[in-house]
Amino acid sequence: MNNDNPDLSSANLRMREHVEHYMYLKDNVMQQPVSMLEHHDDLCRLVLTIADDYPDSIAPNPGKVLDFPKVVTDSDKKSFFDFEAFVRLFSRNIPYHEQLPMKGDHVFFLTLSLWYEVAKLREMLKIKGVKFSRFDKELLSTQKLARERLRQEALLLEHRNASRDLPAHFSLSVPPNVSLPDILQALKDEGWLDPRTRDEDWIFRLTGQIQPNTYPSQEPILFRSLNQCRYIVKNLIFRNSDVPKEAWRKVPQVFAVSKGDISRVQQANKMPSGSNRIDFLLG
Repeated sequence: MNNDNPDLSSANLRMREHVEHYMYLKDNVMQQPVSMLEHHDDLCRLVLTIADDYPDSIAPNPGKVLDFPKVVTDSDKKSFFDFEAFVRLFSRNIPYHEQLPMKGDHVFFLTLSLWYEVAKLREMLKIKGVKFSRFDKELLSTQKLARERLRQEALLLEHRNASRDLPAHFSLSVPPNVSLPDILQALKDEGWLDPRTRDEDWIFRLTGQIQPNTYPSQEPILFRSLNQCRYIVKNLIFRNSDVPKEAWRKVPQVFAVSKGDISRVQQANKMPSGSNRIDFLLG
């Protein structure tokens, strides 16, 4: 669909396209030569399909036909659609958006019309003594899962867009017998690290790995002293092998110290207090 209306955002234009697709599906459902119960269940499943795409746009189901609201066509004159006429706007794949005088969330209005069809079928099913699934719990579950999926997708997009702004980090390959969170806790207990240091920042700065649902801080990991910082660089990140010159140059971008000049970390030459406990955790 081309955007012939410059006032429409890409999201609103995409919603229009989706609504027209849902209308096509609704027409197919209603044209199937099946029982009322099957029509009812198929319409409910269509609502679930829509909820997976737009979990926060689903209209609440008033429950009974007589409980459905009248649809305001002109708020100034207080004129109303007959609800049957309103529902017909979302049938036969007509350009509903040209005839729908209300502004707002078109998915909401479409699902309201779907609930009306469901409510009519439920009344007839009750008269016939037929039991049916209300789909309420399944709808709530679908909305919950969809919200989480959309949140994860937004985080992933944020991470991708901000990938150029990720802070500097090392690329430590963690040995199988080493736990970075346990080491972090020990460093806090020994007073080596700022107690506010987060697991996700510690892991990212050492490995470059971003933990689920998190984003690394731009603030460097704060040690109390140069000796403590040098000890971790030598014994954890490079595990007693020679530290390359470029790695020493990266240290001030990854770590900071409360006492001393972090640019002089390579010259630190004392064994920090508490290193025995840290040695045990380094494997």
